This record gives sequence, structure tokens and C-alpha cells, in this order.
Amino acid sequence: MVAPSNTKDNMKMLRNKRSNNLLGELEAYLNWCREWGYKYDEKDFYRRNTPYGQYERWLRGDTVVNNWVEDAKRFGRPIDYTEESTATAE
Repeated sequence: MVAPSNTKDNMKMLRNKRSNNLLGELEAYLNWCREWGYKYDEKDFYRRNTPYGQYERWLRGDTVVNNWVEDAKRFGRPIDYTEESTATAE
């Protein structure tokens, strides 16, 4: 790849790289919310006292609550971790 010749092109490439990085982080956060049973809201991004704060704790290796398991306990329903349980009946 040829390096951009002026600073305007350099800034544009840097901005695109940051945007792609941010979008990747949002997608990872969305996937985590789905897996762990948390409400996803883009407005919570980088806020500590939100599900994003729990996500950051999980990234650091701290223990977080899996809301799917907690709901199953609360409502007395078993959790089936197989892929067939999420498929729709035909």
C-alpha cells in the first residue's frame, strides 16, 4: 500500500481506522450482551454503571452474573445449551 502524500489523507486514514475499531468494539459488546443476557444500548458505551461496566469487568477477568442463568433459576426453568434448542420448529 502506498503511503498518503499529505496530512489530510493521513488524518482521513487515521479517522477510518478509529471508526473501524469503534465499530468492532460495539459489535463485540453486542455479542457479549446477547451471550450473557444483558440489555444492549449504544448510549451505555464507556459508562461504568451500565451493562457496559459489567462487560469491562468481564474483559478484565472479573466474575460477572450471567442473566440467562439467573432468570432460569428465578423462573424454575432449565437451561439447554445446545444449538437445537434455539432453532425454530418447522
